[in-house]
Amino acid sequence: MDHRSAPGRKTVSSGTRRGAVCERLGDRDGAVHHFRQAVEELDEESDEWPDALFRLANALHSRFLAQGELGDIQEALPLLEEAIDKVDEGSWPGPLIAGHIGRCLVDRFTATGGREDLVTASRVIEAELTAAGDGDIDPEDLGTGAADGALDRAVALPRRVLDDPGEAPNGPER
Repeated sequence: MDHRSAPGRKTVSSGTRRGAVCERLGDRDGAVHHFRQAVEELDEESDEWPDALFRLANALHSRFLAQGELGDIQEALPLLEEAIDKVDEGSWPGPLIAGHIGRCLVDRFTATGGREDLVTASRVIEAELTAAGDGDIDPEDLGTGAADGALDRAVALPRRVLDDPGEAPNGPER
């Protein structure tokens, strides 16, 4: 029996492994390619589906930040929306995905000036955190940076930018 398919063992696609290596090496195009491959290898009902969507969206977002290609963020957002729809509302990794949706929307606002992105970002993040409630998710168990207030900053940023567009990362570019 192949050890990778042993009962109870979570399998990781070769696309996911290669994508993670490319990501660490700063090869954004390679990361997008391999994470896309991982999504294509999985069944939509797989437990790994939301994670694969998140990884691909994250790679696309990173490439958008580096290269400024609006199509990357336009592709990332529906992937994140599908990923958050696949997890139980208020459970992990919902707040992480919601925070990333918010960040993508704020970055798209920075590129396009569309204020509706800020309203949506705030709504999505607040809805997920409200569903999670107090104390249901222990940031210490996550090891994701949530413990240092990353989610609090994700909620606050869209509100600050709505009040003062100069607060957007790199300011609003129109």
